[in-house]
Amino acid sequence: MRTTYPHSLRSAGYANDIEQHYALWVYPLDRIRAPTRAIYGTADLHVPFTQAKFVANTIPNVDLIPIEGGDHSSLITHREEIAARLSEFLTDYAPK
Repeated sequence: MRTTYPHSLRSAGYANDIEQHYALWVYPLDRIRAPTRAIYGTADLHVPFTQAKFVANTIPNVDLIPIEGGDHSSLITHREEIAARLSEFLTDYAPK
């Protein structure tokens, strides 16, 4: 959290993020060909789980991992589960 505050130190970067987001309004998710694992919290108020379903229905061969009860801080609150799922994914697709 130390990197989050004060907001004034990040305001230029945040403004750029918002500008880039709206510049690319429709993301070409259907063109993704790389192995993809999408991890979403089912209780996220910032990125609703309906967005996860959209991603799962748009990216070819995506592996959707719902984090039951996970919110926008799932990476912190469910770190063991997420780390295990990411490790599994990376192992499966690591160069042999």
